[in-house]
Amino acid sequence: MRQIKGWLEWFLDCLGRVLSNAETTLGTVLFKAQLWSKINQNPVNERQRLIINRMLEDDFTGCMNTSKYAKLTKCSNDTALRDIQELKVRLDFSLPP
Repeated sequence: MRQIKGWLEWFLDCLGRVLSNAETTLGTVLFKAQLWSKINQNPVNERQRLIINRMLEDDFTGCMNTSKYAKLTKCSNDTALRDIQELKVRLDFSLPP
């Protein structure tokens, strides 16, 4: 009986972690879907799309600046600045915590 109890406790603990992770993943997916739905009402250019996707990746850290944008999209700093300014005006670009 003790072996079953121990196994059930372990199993339920694992199940709880899985459900918690699934909830987090679902929240992220829903946020991205809502954001892209908003963006697609007035589509962005390919550079902006690339940057938005990059910023939505789990391993993205820090903030986006003109020089980072220019390097990632292989464009000039002036173009990067215009693209960023347009995104700031068009979107409430706040990422989930």
